[in-house]
Amino acid sequence: MTRPFRERWEVIRGLGSGGQGEVLLMRDSRAIDPRPKLAIRVKDTLEVVLRSPDESSREAAFDDFIVCLRDIERSNAVENHYALKVLHQPTQARDSQNAAERLRREIDAMRRIEHSNLLKIVDADEGYLWYVSKYHQGGNLHDHLGDYAADLPSALTAFRGLVEGVARLHDQGIIHRDIKPKNIFLASDRRLVLGDFGLVYFSDDQHTRISNTLSNAGTRDFMPGWANGRRIEQLTPAFDVFSLGKVLWTMVSGRSFLNFWYYYTDEFNVETIHFVAEHMDLANELFSKCIVEHEADCLPNATELLAAVDNTLSRMKTGGGFGDGVARFCRVCGIGEYRLMADHDAQTALNFGISLSADFRLYMCRHCGHVDLFHVPDGERLNRWKNESRDPISKRKSSPN
Repeated sequence: MTRPFRERWEVIRGLGSGGQGEVLLMRDSRAIDPRPKLAIRVKDTLEVVLRSPDESSREAAFDDFIVCLRDIERSNAVENHYALKVLHQPTQARDSQNAAERLRREIDAMRRIEHSNLLKIVDADEGYLWYVSKYHQGGNLHDHLGDYAADLPSALTAFRGLVEGVARLHDQGIIHRDIKPKNIFLASDRRLVLGDFGLVYFSDDQHTRISNTLSNAGTRDFMPGWANGRRIEQLTPAFDVFSLGKVLWTMVSGRSFLNFWYYYTDEFNVETIHFVAEHMDLANELFSKCIVEHEADCLPNATELLAAVDNTLSRMKTGGGFGDGVARFCRVCGIGEYRLMADHDAQTALNFGISLSADFRLYMCRHCGHVDLFHVPDGERLNRWKNESRDPISKRKSSPN
């Protein structure tokens, strides 16, 4: 049974349109009087204020007029705005039968899982012809990639919630299949919110399928190459992990396009793009677990990716490396930063009983004086000390013909 959305929702303006439907900016008429009703209230109160001979009536009407203005202000507030997705009429829609099935699956997926980083559904038609979700005025991640460029701690902190939300989907047997920056919205508190569940696949047999192949899958730039030609039932959550890895690459690099899985080549390597930025080696380490040519080399699901993200965040908190520009906080007082006090100094080495042929560095906390000494015997190199000496896994990778 269908229900007209205009019973509750008032259209403000259009947000976008495609071959199968359109998205409209809405306000909830149950919470706030619709504009026509507000206009009548303003007109009636002004007439009393301007024409009533009774002073007390004019004062009461003026108070009502102020209330009307406040209601108008509230109706324009972003927190009272929502997004409505509605299908075109069958005569106008492209592939209307599949479009209706996609919308049904989208509604079912959003109702099934609630998470702060997944788009929240507010209202929906019983006949699956439209639904209303929260509206995020910050736009989508594609338009804000520069906010995170060269800043892995900031990017990874925002990215973590997104991964946690996808992990909830995977736990329920749901594969999103269309994770990309244009489908990720910025909430007012800077949360990344994943939307557009139109291509979700339910891995359990209780949900119908709209196709048997990936011909209707999402943007190919964010799809793993190994998925090409596969049937829908052959998909695994690793599909989404690959896409999430590419999303993180766009955030850290500040760029919108990564060719295939070539994050380690000079053109796309974040250690090359942002050669003076900290932690880019840790970013590449994460990419090596997601943006891969073969599924066997990819983390199997978002829960595993979440653990890898948390490990990286923990490593960054304690320093994350040994480069000259890396801040390493004292593991004793937790307040001061370690500063390099000696590097290959012969007398200092002898004082610590270390052979003169060894590579070593001596760090001291500038707050409490705690000392850390890093030692590699017999001249072996500790490559983590020198970011420029690192070869980011390029010898282990291959490229398609």
